[in-house]
Amino acid sequence: MEVKGVSFIVGGQRCGTTFLMNLLSQHGSIEFPQTQFPEPKFFIKYPGKGSCEFKNELFGEIQKQDKVLIEKSTSYVEYREALVRINEVFPNSNIFFIVRDPVQRAISNYFFSVRNGLEKRCIREAFLEEKNVRNNYEVSVNPFDYIGRSRFSKQLKTLEDVFCKDRLHILSFRKLTSDTNEYLNHIIEDKLGLESGYFHLEVEKNESAKVKSIDKEVLDILEEKLLTEVKFLEENDLL
Repeated sequence: MEVKGVSFIVGGQRCGTTFLMNLLSQHGSIEFPQTQFPEPKFFIKYPGKGSCEFKNELFGEIQKQDKVLIEKSTSYVEYREALVRINEVFPNSNIFFIVRDPVQRAISNYFFSVRNGLEKRCIREAFLEEKNVRNNYEVSVNPFDYIGRSRFSKQLKTLEDVFCKDRLHILSFRKLTSDTNEYLNHIIEDKLGLESGYFHLEVEKNESAKVKSIDKEVLDILEEKLLTEVKFLEENDLL
């Protein structure tokens, strides 16, 4: 029995991808790799491997069932070569990317790095001084590129250059978290071609910092630096 299809969630980081994965995994026709933490990053680690290796190594016996297989690896968007390889190996795959308010995303990213022992600077130093900090950790992307990773226009340009528009699906964090069941069923029916369902919303989310608790000067600087990104998302109805 062949799988129904293969899809990828390629970003963005700190934009609700874990929330989306945990919701989609409730659907009987959707499967994620059994080992999800750390993220698989299959085509970053193994750029020369193909569809059989991908299915066998990430999904095992699951791939023999009538399922949609989805890999969530948010580092993909920062590796153009991996995106190109995905497009070569799975030319019919659906590609999902979630966008979020750029300021909120940057702040969430900072506190994520703090919680994971990567970031030692205070938030003022991290955002106001923006010193170049060398990435000495064994992680796939620079954990300190908080503002750069909130520049969605650049990331979306990369995705649009690699993937066909009819297979590239840009999702809204706000819509996903405010009208969850309706928005999720829109994804499942219109994008994945599966039957809709009802989902338990009390699923694990990665913790996110509250913007209200951030120093006003830091917020003002962030809003100024990311103003064009906010306008870009607003103009495209993505906020």
